Amino acid sequence: MSEKNPMKNIRLSHLAWRDLRNLKFDKGMRNYSDVFNLLFEGLEAPPDISEQMALKSEEKTPKQGPKTIVVVLDIHQRLADYKVKYLRATDATSRGVGSVSISDVVIALIRNYNAHS
Repeated sequence: MSEKNPMKNIRLSHLAWRDLRNLKFDKGMRNYSDVFNLLFEGLEAPPDISEQMALKSEEKTPKQGPKTIVVVLDIHQRLADYKVKYLRATDATSRGVGSVSISDVVIALIRNYNAHS
């Protein structure tokens, strides 16, 4: 681990991990930090995750365990900042029913990227 780029674990839902992993392989990228840099490229504001939250409440897929990925600290912080901005702008919570997770932010980023590419 480098002093310049400390690494941080992110725990994602299976769905968010799967979508991120598919994008990683589709683009031929070597690590998840590169994938997030691609998702953040040209992004002027945090993605709107209200659509993701509506879909989340309707999900009936079997639950699969969360997955952990490793990214550089800067990316971890940016994802957390997006989550906080959304929490402040809505009545959502970070725990319990209807809560917002980092996985929701990741899925919204991927959908935003797919819509604009």
